[in-house]
Amino acid sequence: PVIVINQTTARKIWPNEDPLGKRVKSGGLDGPWRTVVGVVGDVRHYRLDEPPTMQSYFPNMQWPDDMVVLAIRSSSSPEKLVAAVRQQISAVDKGQPVYEVAAMGELLSTTLAPRRLTMMLICIFAGLAAVIAAVGIYGVISYAVTQRTQEIGIRMALGAQPGAIVRMVVREGLRITLAGLALGLAGAMALGRLIESMLFNVKPLDSVTFIAVTVVLGAVALLATYIPARRTAGVDPITALRYE
Repeated sequence: PVIVINQTTARKIWPNEDPLGKRVKSGGLDGPWRTVVGVVGDVRHYRLDEPPTMQSYFPNMQWPDDMVVLAIRSSSSPEKLVAAVRQQISAVDKGQPVYEVAAMGELLSTTLAPRRLTMMLICIFAGLAAVIAAVGIYGVISYAVTQRTQEIGIRMALGAQPGAIVRMVVREGLRITLAGLALGLAGAMALGRLIESMLFNVKPLDSVTFIAVTVVLGAVALLATYIPARRTAGVDPITALRYE
């Protein structure tokens, strides 16, 4: 009697040893001793996000089963092979049923469907939150700049140049924005750990996403400060001083 084990089994039972030729007991206390004749890679049988478990494989002639799973790898389209596979199986045994035929891509999509739905909803809400944040940043900063119209009029009456006024307002607005972005990034990194269990082959701290969001919100803040500052700096100082 022989057996093939996966890498996790070899690592747990015989760490730092060659498992080939070792013997293990299978099928309970009354089962036979089997010789390890091979080690194969770990396989996730049910879900892609499940951790590898101890697995073993037996020759069908030594441990017959009433259900056989056949996996075929091909460079052509899987759909084109179904008829040929059914024909070959029927040639061996006409009474052998063939069912639950599916491409590997379909099986993978089925296991990932719940997480894809969850992540899609999260992405939609995250996109809406980004839009609301951009509109809010623009509105708040623009309103704050407009409220300083009298102050800007006084500075211009005392000789300040329009360019200097715009640079001052933009610099102060960006300072506030950078502080808010720093707090937001820190919160996003902390919350990213909470959804790590919902991800597969995706890091919760995605640098591309963080950079893109920072650039977009920074650009919105820049426009929110520059446009009203430029508009206010172009107003006549007397008009600005009368602004309420």
